[in-house]
Amino acid sequence: MNKTEPTYKKQAIKAAKDLRYGDEIIKKLKAASTDGEIERIMIGARKEINGK
Repeated sequence: MNKTEPTYKKQAIKAAKDLRYGDEIIKKLKAASTDGEIERIMIGARKEINGK
């Protein structure tokens, strides 16, 4: 299991805040421990926002 780099996590959290994904998504991103987890959270949030 690859641990995520702190800068990647910080970038994802900043992007989620900029995109106004909400507190629950931010919480999930902060708890994520791998790049894949972060990617899945961001994709899921995008789909949820877009209604797809």
